[in-house]
Amino acid sequence: METLLVVAVFSVLVVLAIPSPSSCEGKYYTKHRMEIIRQILEKYPWAREQREEIIATAEKWAKFDDEKLRTLVVPPQVPRGYQVHNDGC
Repeated sequence: METLLVVAVFSVLVVLAIPSPSSCEGKYYTKHRMEIIRQILEKYPWAREQREEIIATAEKWAKFDDEKLRTLVVPPQVPRGYQVHNDGC
C-alpha cells in the first residue's frame, strides 16, 4: 500500500511538472519577435499588404482537403536531381 502511494504521488508530480502547451513560448516566434512584427504592421502599409497576401494564399491552401493535397505531392518514383547548377548558373 505504501508503494502504491509513493507511485501515485510521484506520478502526480511528474504530470504537474510538464508544462501545458498554452504556457510554452514559441521557439522562433517568441513574444518579443511577435511584438516587433505587430509594431511593423502598425507602422508600415506595405507590411499590412504583405500580411493580407500571405493570409489569402494560406486560405486558398487551407480549403483543400487532405486527399487533394496528397495528389499535389510528387511521387518518390520521379527522379530527382541534386547538384543542380553546381558550376553556377
